[in-house]
Amino acid sequence: MPQLVSDGLTINYVDQGTGPIVVLLHSSGASSRQWRALIEGHASSYRFLAPDLIGYGGTGRRDPAVYAPDHEVALVGALLDQIDQPAYLVGHSYGGAVALGAARAFDKRVRGVIAIEPVLFQVLRAAGETEAWTEIEAVATGHIGHVDRGDLDAAADGFMGYWVGAKAWTAMPEPTRAAIIGSMPKIADEWRALLAGSVRADDFRAIAPPLHFIRAEHTTLAAGRVTDVLLAALPDARLSEVKGAGHLSPMTHAEVVNPLIIETLERFGRAPD
Repeated sequence: MPQLVSDGLTINYVDQGTGPIVVLLHSSGASSRQWRALIEGHASSYRFLAPDLIGYGGTGRRDPAVYAPDHEVALVGALLDQIDQPAYLVGHSYGGAVALGAARAFDKRVRGVIAIEPVLFQVLRAAGETEAWTEIEAVATGHIGHVDRGDLDAAADGFMGYWVGAKAWTAMPEPTRAAIIGSMPKIADEWRALLAGSVRADDFRAIAPPLHFIRAEHTTLAAGRVTDVLLAALPDARLSEVKGAGHLSPMTHAEVVNPLIIETLERFGRAPD
């Protein structure tokens, strides 16, 4: 797996395929492996760059005292520095939030953005979405509290319970549980950044590349409302909904989401090889 250095960290990433470049940004608790089926199914048409975000997969974690989401955006910038043409950005959940931040920062190097339920929960607070903000604030503070007390099992139980459903944690096989537990401290860093942030939906109005949002029919209240708030502020953006799915639709409904991603990339327009 190739590596690059971004802001003092060594980043592992997948570089596979040929054609227009697509940067794939995974969700919290996952890694670049989240996109394996998409990459293997379409590597003859696109060149995919899929990093392990900070604290996941083969990429190390920062000291939480200095961590900020801008470090993830810088990681995307470092990837874009490796190529000689603009790229598409595709991100799910936390990766979707990173994709939108990168599009703001590097818009001239971005051809289009597909954001699958980006967890930019700060926009809820700014928009006065009290019910949705209260929901996610409780999830975030509960998670941080469990991690600070060293109870990573409880943090994972709450995290998976919110995003997947009750008893999701206990139903998982032990190897999967062990991997997820290891990601709980980094996710606490992300929650801390969320609670301290002040991002507004209007901050994304200046994004020039086309935007397409994907949302699952049965996602959580807070995640669904984020997309609503962003769409209201970004009238040129488009939305697709994945029927019967929850927040983890790229994994649970890959047979629907992956073709939708490719269809949207084709609509954005292919760059020269």
